[in-house]
Amino acid sequence: MKKCNVCKCIVDEISVCPICGNTITYEPPCMEDKEKFVFNKYYLLYLLKNTWFAILCTVIGIVIAITAKPDFDITVALAIAMLVASFLFGIFRRRYAHAIQWKYSEKYTNIRAIGAQFTTGILAIVFFMMSAL
Repeated sequence: MKKCNVCKCIVDEISVCPICGNTITYEPPCMEDKEKFVFNKYYLLYLLKNTWFAILCTVIGIVIAITAKPDFDITVALAIAMLVASFLFGIFRRRYAHAIQWKYSEKYTNIRAIGAQFTTGILAIVFFMMSAL
């Protein structure tokens, strides 16, 4: 673990901070057990970059719900649950990728984490469209 001198986050990286993009190669290692993020402008931009697809799916879902005015049934509930899951996969992408690294390679876990977010977002749009019919 290393502490970034720009955004003050403690990350599990060797050379580049994933939050702000600063080089942390020459920073001394710190004795922390897990990553800690500091809520600042760098972290907000990081979250925006990781959740842009979930935000887009939310806007599309709201437009579909306003134009179609569906009754609240199981498909709308599933669409909302998929939107929440898409946001959670976006926010906790790094933790999810680290959690499944025991089974898969590092490159594949990143692809799988991004794929989970996109899959749940697309399913949310499909469920909103099904409720509009």
